[in-house]
Parts: sequence; C-alpha cells; structure tokens
Amino acid sequence: MKILYLYKWCTFGGVERVLLNRALAFKKYGIPVKIDVYFYYGGVINDFRKVIKKYNLDNIDVTEKLDFKEYNLVISIDTPEAFNEKGGKSLILEYHTHYEEHSSYLKEVSQKKLN
Repeated sequence: MKILYLYKWCTFGGVERVLLNRALAFKKYGIPVKIDVYFYYGGVINDFRKVIKKYNLDNIDVTEKLDFKEYNLVISIDTPEAFNEKGGKSLILEYHTHYEEHSSYLKEVSQKKLN
C-alpha cells in the first residue's frame, strides 16, 4: 500500500514526528506500507530526510511532485490546499492543529470536496 500525506510546512514539529512514528511502527511490525510526504513549504526538509536516514526508514520519503495515481490513499493534514490538487482522488482529513483559526476551513468541507 502506498500513502501520500500532504502537509503545509516542514517544521519538524508534532506532525513530522507522528509520520516518523508511523513509519517506525509499520517497519517494526512488517506492515508493507510506503509513505510519501509532500510539503507545500520546504522549511527543514533536509533535517527531516536526515532523521529518515538515521533510522534506516526505507518506507518513508519526501516527494517533490504530486502524482496522485501512484497512491492508494491521499491524506491531508491541516492543509486545505489539498482540495485544489487532489488529482481525482478522495481525501482523508487529519486534524492536528489546536489553533482554531487554522481549522476554520473544516466548517466549509463537504463530501463533494473530499471525493
């Protein structure tokens, strides 16, 4: 299974840690999942890649291009830009932010936008 995560910033905060933890768990338990992460704004992508390499995580990588047909699942984490670029795929939304102003887009989400 291939999963694409869409996330706005690479800041090496909680979301990046969650993604790394998922990759670690999938690897530890032999679950055949490949994770690609697309960051809309680079930030500290090189540091993120260094951690991937440090832990020998061959099941997670940063992608710099969006080709949705390669993926079984597309998951947007706090990134409303994903609605404009989902390439015909349905979206799964994850909500991680505790900032109310960053979640205002959720009030306008309809099933039509997700599919």
